[in-house]
Amino acid sequence: MSPSEVLIRKADFQRIHSEGRALRGPDVVVVYTRTDRPVYRYAVVASRKVGSAVRRNRAKRVLREAQRQLFGGADLAGIDILLIAKSGAVAQTSRALRDQVESLLLRDGVLSGGSPTRPGESRDFS
Repeated sequence: MSPSEVLIRKADFQRIHSEGRALRGPDVVVVYTRTDRPVYRYAVVASRKVGSAVRRNRAKRVLREAQRQLFGGADLAGIDILLIAKSGAVAQTSRALRDQVESLLLRDGVLSGGSPTRPGESRDFS
């Protein structure tokens, strides 16, 4: 498991937006860029378009949980990831958002293979 850091500097957000690749899903947008850092960094964002402060905070909380489940066992060293909630993210579960983010990153080749099996889930490899 690679360690992670949270992105907080405005310059990092601007660099990811200008240099990064955007992957759009129904309820989330993933913007990522490669770096030379030994860890992956991430941020979760929800604009006012998502709704009131309560709705934005819920969307960010659910996306952070999806990020934790998906990237917890993945080796993403050297990648900065920005997860942007869309208005539909408020109504989704962390599992649904995790699946959306996972499918976007698998499709683009950032993640290799499926996500690790979580407690209570089984994988069928046949």
